Amino acid sequence: MNGNEDTDLDEGFTAVIEQAQRCDQLLQKIQTANAHILARVAAGEAVWQRVAKERYNNVCRECAARRDNVGVPDAFLDVVIADTDLKTVCDSRWFLGEAVDVLRSRLDRLDMIAAPYDDFERCIRRSVTGPDRSPAELDEAIKEALGLANVAANWKPTRKDDTTLVDRWTQHLKNNRVVATIIMVAVVLGAIGSFYKEIPSSWIAEIVALFDRTPHATEGWADAGTLDPSDHHRWSRDMSKSMSRAGGARGPIQYGPATSSSHASTSPSGSLAMLNAELRMC
Repeated sequence: MNGNEDTDLDEGFTAVIEQAQRCDQLLQKIQTANAHILARVAAGEAVWQRVAKERYNNVCRECAARRDNVGVPDAFLDVVIADTDLKTVCDSRWFLGEAVDVLRSRLDRLDMIAAPYDDFERCIRRSVTGPDRSPAELDEAIKEALGLANVAANWKPTRKDDTTLVDRWTQHLKNNRVVATIIMVAVVLGAIGSFYKEIPSSWIAEIVALFDRTPHATEGWADAGTLDPSDHHRWSRDMSKSMSRAGGARGPIQYGPATSSSHASTSPSGSLAMLNAELRMC
């Protein structure tokens, strides 16, 4: 990374540039050693194909443990532990992890948002030093990080922002995929809720009726209530409070005056009769 330091940059930003250059150098060192290992994997060498299969984290851990305690001979570890390229990859990834932590702390102390450097630091942490990688995966991750390093090297702050540390943390949260997804879902649900409140209730009833398969009375006869024992042409009480609206009705259900008909029936004592009233829609 070629970071040309302008005289108008403050000491904090200069420190960021220097640390980013340190990370860039480590990335290039890892890339060169990893390319040698990739070549051996492509050549079909069994030992290095096993390295590719097991990935770097496990192999580096086993090599470190064997250096502390040699133990019994091991055909695989005895070969890879002596390889300088593998040691470079293992050690430099460790040093890069420490370097990127320093870069993050220097970015947090800035009085501006240096977005390209934030992206560079985030890519190293999430793609190079954080996850376990095979030689091929590490090569792709390093290429991505070096591309962001070049973007950061060509970036110059145009002005000083008055943003605080809280503002920068808020910006980092907004750039997080999970947080961004939660925010977008909340916005969409809020918009749907507001739209739903504006829909007329009659429209909602019509829409619900389209999907409601529950049988509803729409025409015919229904028991409406009891007759006055002394006069079978009068209701014993006002039934309007006990009537309910049918599912397919467009208005309140009405009932007509009590009349004698073939649908009326009388109890054995003659004191109570039930009348079937025809449902009529408004």
